[in-house]
Amino acid sequence: MVLSRVWDRKQFEFEETDIIDSGSKAWRNYYEFDVPVIHVENTKRLKASPIEAIKSQKLMHRFTEQEVEALIEQVEKIA
Repeated sequence: MVLSRVWDRKQFEFEETDIIDSGSKAWRNYYEFDVPVIHVENTKRLKASPIEAIKSQKLMHRFTEQEVEALIEQVEKIA
């Protein structure tokens, strides 16, 4: 719901990973007790693997629209 409302104001690429899926074992090993997690990266430097993604900016557990927007803006400034 939070991400949907942010997207209404500022579009971004979104990919969801089901960490329970058998093909997502590496993600499950890293985030099993920390969901939900959002990673925010500049799409020019997007990392697909859990090992690289842990270096990205992220929010975990509970986050507000304002926190998501602020993190997106922070990452855009780095680019």
